[in-house]
Amino acid sequence: MLNRLLILSLALLPLSALHGAEWSSRASLEARHFFNDALNPQQHEGNLSVTVESEFYHDWDDDNQRIVFTPFARIDQHDSERSHLDLRDIYLIITYKKND
Repeated sequence: MLNRLLILSLALLPLSALHGAEWSSRASLEARHFFNDALNPQQHEGNLSVTVESEFYHDWDDDNQRIVFTPFARIDQHDSERSHLDLRDIYLIITYKKND
């Protein structure tokens, strides 16, 4: 999955350089701390998590075509099942105008 996401990202880069495609990104840091002692020695007193979500979009053909690509990544300090990379959105919209 990661390889496919990387290949798609690299394939879309020329579009942004040639036609002014747009990127927007959001990043967040989540910190949790537990004041009580853990019931299990494998539990931690605290945890950090970082998330990043970007959106690439590009319109062309007089705004009759649009591509949107939105990857998401989370890295969690202690929970490997929570750390992941996924593709939130990817779509292509093509509109046609009816000729009279």
